[in-house]
Amino acid sequence: MTEIWQHLGITAIIAALIGWCFREGIKHWLDKDVADYKSRLESEKQIEMEKLRASLIQQATEHEIRFRSLHEKQAEIIAETYKRLKRFYDNVLSYTDLFEGASEPSRSEKLKTVNEAYQEFWQYYPLHAIYFPKITRKRVTELVNTLTSITRRMNQGLATYDKKAQIAARVGKDMPEDPWDKAYEKMQKLVPPLLEAMEADFHRILGVKEDIPQDNSEVPTEKPQET
Repeated sequence: MTEIWQHLGITAIIAALIGWCFREGIKHWLDKDVADYKSRLESEKQIEMEKLRASLIQQATEHEIRFRSLHEKQAEIIAETYKRLKRFYDNVLSYTDLFEGASEPSRSEKLKTVNEAYQEFWQYYPLHAIYFPKITRKRVTELVNTLTSITRRMNQGLATYDKKAQIAARVGKDMPEDPWDKAYEKMQKLVPPLLEAMEADFHRILGVKEDIPQDNSEVPTEKPQET
C-alpha cells in the first residue's frame, strides 16, 4: 500500500508538473502572440500614419502651388488692369486740365486718346473681373464711371457753352458756369479718393504693406524769431 501511495503521489506530482508546464507554455505562447499582434498593430499604425502624413504634405504642397499660381495670375491681372485704368485716368486728367501748354495736343486729339483708353480698358477688364473681390470690383467700376461722367458732362457742356455765354452777354445775365472749370474741380476733388481706395485694395490683394514709422511723435514746430 505504501508503494502504491508513493507511486500515486509521484504520478500526481508529475501530472501537476506537466499541467503547470503546459499552462505556462500556453501562457507564454499567448503572451508572445499578443505581443506580436500588438507589435504588428503598432507597425501598421506607424505605416498608416506615415502614409497619412505624406498625403497631407502632398495636399499642402499642391494647395500651395495652386495658391501661388493663382496669386501670380492675380498679380498679372492687377498690373494689367491698373496700367489700362491709369492710362484712362491720365488722359482724362490731361483733357480736363485748365493749364495747356503750346506743345500739347488739341482738345479734340486729347478726347480721342481718352476714348481709346476707355475702349482699351473695357476690352480687358470684364473678362478678368472675376479675379477681384466684390468690393474691389465696385471701386474699380465707381472710379471708371466717375471719370466717364466727368468727361461726358464736360463734352456736353462745351457743346452749348459758347451759345449760352453769348445769350447771357446779350441779355445782361450772369455768365453760365464754365463746364471746363467744373470738370477740373471734380477731377481734383472726387477722383483722388476713389483712386486711392482702389490702389489700397490692390495693395491688400497683393500683400503689399505700407511702412509705418515706429516713432509717431509729432515734430515740434520751430518758434518764429522775433523781429
